Amino acid sequence: MKRSKQSPDSPAQELAGLRREVERLKGVESRLKESEERLRFITETTGGALYRLCYATMTYDYLSPVVERLTGYTPEEINRIGFSSLVRTITKPASDEVPAEEIRNVRLAGRTGEYRADYQIETKSGQLCWLADHSLPWLDTDGREIGSVGVLTDITERKRLEESLRIMATIDQLTGLLNRRRFMELAERELGRSRRYGSPLSLIIFDIDHFKAVNDAHGHAMGDRVLERLAGACLGVLRENDLLGRIGGEEFSVCLLECDLRKARTAGERLRKAVAAVEVQEGEARASITISLGAAQLQQDERLSELMHRADRAMYEAKRAGRNCLVLDQTHPQLPLA
Repeated sequence: MKRSKQSPDSPAQELAGLRREVERLKGVESRLKESEERLRFITETTGGALYRLCYATMTYDYLSPVVERLTGYTPEEINRIGFSSLVRTITKPASDEVPAEEIRNVRLAGRTGEYRADYQIETKSGQLCWLADHSLPWLDTDGREIGSVGVLTDITERKRLEESLRIMATIDQLTGLLNRRRFMELAERELGRSRRYGSPLSLIIFDIDHFKAVNDAHGHAMGDRVLERLAGACLGVLRENDLLGRIGGEEFSVCLLECDLRKARTAGERLRKAVAAVEVQEGEARASITISLGAAQLQQDERLSELMHRADRAMYEAKRAGRNCLVLDQTHPQLPLA
């Protein structure tokens, strides 16, 4: 006699289903426990503020009191005014994370996974500080993402250090001017803008006359002082949007925006006279300096290297003409200069 099949509602089937549900819940509990352990470790090592954010209301189900030390606001105040109202800047997330403007929508859709971002916020006292956000998904018993559990950490000092390092990488430490690499980057950008809008752009290259003689006669301390004073004198006669960089030992370049060759001549003469008026003193030693300048105007489809070559060639013409003068490149004159 054949044994009949068990019905779907049989005790055996119900028991098997119950076992599966228990195993699933164990998996959910294990993932939650792992997330909590990771966040606990982060909190203990950074002194950050733990939170649990509910996506349905975009409010904090839990926000630790430490947040008041970070922001000046109590957890209750932040829930009332909204954390987003404190945010002034969100740094661009890494390539594998969502863009800042899509954060809320993606979170509401439950697709964030592990998330990181840096927020610049305005504290209750009006000061600006930086908080790093590191969160993991908050799942319900069915494994659905309903929020995030994370930690906010003060990284203001780290951001200040990063900014200092960024400046050190782009600024000539002696003169405070753009270094060669940064000058070239910005000049390339301005060349592109000049081509797009059809606006004129000129470039000046200048060199200190007999700079080696200054170092030989008075020492390198005097040479450094000369470079510092020259930088200040040049900045004093240039427009705020012009680019000035130290591109070599005693060689400098100026990128003049919206400036044709006629205006470049005027700017170059201002530079020459400003430097000639400088008198540098180091101890009992005194020194005066002059510069030789070459200027060229950007041509259609010309590369930066070609423009710099023409300006550099004009500068050496100024050297051969007796120094302390400006020579304009006349390879492709745009305007009568007489």
